[in-house]
Amino acid sequence: MEKTVKTKNFIFDFLKSALIAIVVGAILTLVLALIVTYVPVSDKVVTIINQVIKIVSVLVGCFIGISEKKFGLLKGLLAGIVYSLGTILIFAIINRDFSFSWGAIIDVGVSALIGLIVGVIKVNFGKNQ
Repeated sequence: MEKTVKTKNFIFDFLKSALIAIVVGAILTLVLALIVTYVPVSDKVVTIINQVIKIVSVLVGCFIGISEKKFGLLKGLLAGIVYSLGTILIFAIINRDFSFSWGAIIDVGVSALIGLIVGVIKVNFGKNQ
């Protein structure tokens, strides 16, 4: 019984982290879109800001979503992967384009790495639970 509860807590932690990251990312992306609508911004700047949005989203998602101080590395890694796959799916649905690209694979890898790092930081330096 205890193993089932721990498994549920583990799954709940990384899925909650990923969902929070997706919501934060969507909000920040909408803000960026609104700014770009009224202020001329180069494509390079938008690309850099999108990477910052990804980092901030996973960071906020993991810091809010991971509540149990165990398996931070794995929870962060999975949260980053689910976040990235979720955002890729959402934007593919919006654009009606489900094509494969190496950029998507790199995006998943970078998000996973960010999640991994933030998950470790959260369980080691986060608020004691």
